[in-house]
Amino acid sequence: MNDDNKLLNFVLRHYREGALDTPEALRAVKQRIGEPLTSGPRRPAAWRWVAVAASLLCLVAFAAVMTIRTSTPSASPSVESVVVSSSPSGTAVVAPKTFHFDNTPLPEVLADLSAYYGVELTADREDCRLTADFTADSLNVTIRLIEEVLDVNISQSQK
Repeated sequence: MNDDNKLLNFVLRHYREGALDTPEALRAVKQRIGEPLTSGPRRPAAWRWVAVAASLLCLVAFAAVMTIRTSTPSASPSVESVVVSSSPSGTAVVAPKTFHFDNTPLPEVLADLSAYYGVELTADREDCRLTADFTADSLNVTIRLIEEVLDVNISQSQK
């Protein structure tokens, strides 16, 4: 005989109508297991409210940061700062600088490159705009790329 049949036989043998007060029995069981004697829906503990409030605050802060980051105009050229980190061998590793241009007039592009490399750069046409990212590895490669993309001739001289 399986456990369910044993339990059913026990109940049938010992059941007497009116012998058990169901609400009183539930109270007794709840007292034994330590649950409150209230009979309604349980409210969440205070720590749950704190966790919900903290989660909402984090979401609002994240949304604010993302809104600020996406609304910042990037029309002007910029040179990223140098990042220095430690390599596994303990020596300092310097990340190369990068130039970011977003629809920037060619004279401004050439002025930024001139200032960084210490040379004077001029173009035969200055009515072009450039959108590109360059690493500061080689000025000659950067100049050749700009010349090919914008179909201009760029000359350089020492300052």
